[in-house]
Amino acid sequence: MRKISRLFVVLALIFSLTQGIAFAQVTLVPVDPQDKKQEILGFLEAHPELITKFHDLISIFYGIENTYVDEKSKEEIADLAMKGMVSGLDPYSRLMIGQEAIDATKSFGTEDKYVGVGMSIMKLGRECVITSVFKNSPAQKAGLEPGDFILKVDKRDVSDLSSSEIVNMVKGDAGTAVYIEVTSKRFQKPRTFLLTRANVIYASVDTTDLGKYGYVKINHFVEETPNRIKEALEQFRDKKGLVLDLRDNPGGLVVSVNEIIGFFVGKGQTTIITKGRMEQFNDELKTDVERNKYPAKVVVLVNNFSASASEILAGNLQYYKVAKVLGVRTFGKAVGQSTWTVAYDDKGNIRLFLALTTFRYFLPDGRSISDTGVVPDAEVEQPENFRIYQYGTKKDRQLQEAIKFLKKK
Repeated sequence: MRKISRLFVVLALIFSLTQGIAFAQVTLVPVDPQDKKQEILGFLEAHPELITKFHDLISIFYGIENTYVDEKSKEEIADLAMKGMVSGLDPYSRLMIGQEAIDATKSFGTEDKYVGVGMSIMKLGRECVITSVFKNSPAQKAGLEPGDFILKVDKRDVSDLSSSEIVNMVKGDAGTAVYIEVTSKRFQKPRTFLLTRANVIYASVDTTDLGKYGYVKINHFVEETPNRIKEALEQFRDKKGLVLDLRDNPGGLVVSVNEIIGFFVGKGQTTIITKGRMEQFNDELKTDVERNKYPAKVVVLVNNFSASASEILAGNLQYYKVAKVLGVRTFGKAVGQSTWTVAYDDKGNIRLFLALTTFRYFLPDGRSISDTGVVPDAEVEQPENFRIYQYGTKKDRQLQEAIKFLKKK
């Protein structure tokens, strides 16, 4: 594997603790406290043309501190200024400060582990619908399913609450219980479920046996994902066809997606070409694993929210003629970020964590998917009234079309 593949790089659409950005890991040596003032004065002396800009910054700083409608501390204003400097560069660069920086590095690039009941929800007007239920979670074991509607949590009506407020009510310590009242087409009247909170893993890969075919949903690309895919390929190796679902997949670790591509195309194949201002980001990434056995026919499902690493997988399987890509064109994010631990506090905790766009990438044929995305071989739209919790059902037109393709001789 070439040099960029050894960097801790992630490619993703947006940053959150459950679907993270792509980063290279670099650590800067923090400036000694007593030297900070001299560092600032030395910078201004070396760049006198910026003195006016720094004076403008201080003027705006005082204006906010003295006249903004809500009182803000000097530290808060300074943090906002730094965040604005980074976020103004592009939609993907980001500065994390304090607890946000600490939380970001705790679950960095691994499957998310948290205490809860194991489901995701969405607010549709006044209704709260369960959009997914994690395997082996308290919610699944109790019998909750995607498409069920939550009416009450611990006897409190949730119709007027936001999604985040409902999530906070459901969360709690492991071993504690929560009552969730649900209505569903599956039963005639509302039912109340008693769920005991537990440690839950949001798996990066889910599999379903569709009889003659295997179905693999890749939620995001983290350290564990290649092993999960390897297990799935072994599970479905004798099936007549395979569906790889990348819909709503925001991306993840490029080293993980590179390994997964190798399972399908074999060793020594180019997956992406990267270009940046620094020499270390000018490279050609190649697979370094042997090809696995998999079904003869493969369909990849994509949509507008398939981004970055998921676009690399779809684009490569399409380029190497391994799979037919079906759905709608992908998001079109062809840049990658690197991270720097910029500063620590007095206790040694990370205080500033910077994610910065440092390179553009291209598919093996030199094609950029920036803005255009990966164009599917067969464009299939979902019905207008389609909801996210209807993935995998008969209303999932894209999945049904994929199965039709696999049935063809």
